[in-house]
Amino acid sequence: MRRMSEPELISESKEKCFVCGAEEMEVRNYVHDAGLAGKLLISVWQCGGCGYRSVDVKPWEGKLPVTLEFKVEDPDDLNVLVYRSALGTLSIPELGLEITPGSSSHGNITTVEGILEEVLEIFPEEQVEAIREAKEGKVKFTLLIRDPSGSSFIKSDRVKAISQA
Repeated sequence: MRRMSEPELISESKEKCFVCGAEEMEVRNYVHDAGLAGKLLISVWQCGGCGYRSVDVKPWEGKLPVTLEFKVEDPDDLNVLVYRSALGTLSIPELGLEITPGSSSHGNITTVEGILEEVLEIFPEEQVEAIREAKEGKVKFTLLIRDPSGSSFIKSDRVKAISQA
C-alpha cells in the first residue's frame, strides 16, 4: 500500500482579516498529492484576532476557464452531483437566480437539489414558489456555472462544457 505524503507548504503570508479587519489573518497554501484524485491546493485562512478559520481545497493542476451548462429535465436530474469552486458563478436563468463568489467564498459540493435547497433560504419571497416547484421536479431549467479556474464540475454525461480560452 502506497503511503500518502504530507502536504507541502508552498506559501505563507499575513493579510487583513475580512471578518474583523485585524492585520492578523494568516494565509497558508499547501500542495498535496492525493493519489488518484491528483494534486490538490489546500488554502488555510486563520485570524489571530477574531478566531475566524476557513479551509478551501481545489485541484492544483491549471485548467482553462469554463462555462458548464446542464439542462435539468426530470426529477432524477436533481440528484446530479455539482462542485462549484470558490471562483465559480452559478446561475439558473429561468428562475432569475445568480450566486456570485464573495471574498470569503470556498468550494462547495452538493447536488442540484441541494443548490435549490440552499437558495430557498436566501432569495426573496417572490422567487420562492418557482424554486420550490423546480426542487419538486415540476419545472425544467438550466444550471450554469462560469468558472475562471476551470475547477468546477457537474457529474453528468449531458453537461456541455464551453472552454473560455
